[in-house]
Amino acid sequence: MSRARALSPVGHVLRDWRRVRGKSQLRLALDADVSARHLSFIETGRAQPSRRMLLTLARSLQMPLRDQNSLLEAAGYARLYKESRLDAQELVQVRGLIEFLLQRHEPYSAVALDRCWNVLLSNRAFDLTVARLVDLESIFGAGEINLMKLLFHPDGLCRSISNLDQVGPIMFDRIRGEIRHAGGPDPLAALLEELLEYPGIPTQWKMPDPSVAYAVMMPLHLVVDGEELRFFSAITTLGTPQDVLLQELAIETFLPADVATDRYMRAISAETDGS
Repeated sequence: MSRARALSPVGHVLRDWRRVRGKSQLRLALDADVSARHLSFIETGRAQPSRRMLLTLARSLQMPLRDQNSLLEAAGYARLYKESRLDAQELVQVRGLIEFLLQRHEPYSAVALDRCWNVLLSNRAFDLTVARLVDLESIFGAGEINLMKLLFHPDGLCRSISNLDQVGPIMFDRIRGEIRHAGGPDPLAALLEELLEYPGIPTQWKMPDPSVAYAVMMPLHLVVDGEELRFFSAITTLGTPQDVLLQELAIETFLPADVATDRYMRAISAETDGS
């Protein structure tokens, strides 16, 4: 008779996250200060873990808040962390802070994104730049703007990106990296699949490229009004939020990489200020 035991629902989640973090049962047990035997019993369903025990294991695995909620639900417990909307009353102060940060980034573009790259907030510089290059309604209708789709949709910014061969592999690798670091099903997988179906996506982008390094600051060259503008992007996240949305929220900023780009962004900002 085989000694192997089927994993419990909690066990499946823990095992997946142990694999993502490269930890054995023994390593996780040591990190969480529990016995390896007890951890084994939790994974196989022979022991019912307390809520506190699950949170201890989740934090030892550095699981995001969304996945900590999933772990609790797998054991029959209620979620601990809320997933608010940015327009919720309880986030009025946070939204105001994010809007302040975006406005203070003027005259350069900045956006606030959720985990699936949907644009939650944008500043005027971003809106002005995109409006010069893309008909947003033709791509998104009345729906929300997704930055990845905006970049790679055949009617999107890709038509104006002069270093697309550089930007494409970096961005696709970024999505794949986030999916790899998730311990289970990830909504980004559906986004990646949709992007790869766009016409004109090169075959080499459809497979992971280990030679592509994750770029903290990505170069982006846009041809606007016949002039090549050179930007680099950087991503900022919030500190230690206790809300799923806020933990996943990222602010992406686009800074000028040369004097000509700086001058152009200041000029279009001044034009609209005077209108």
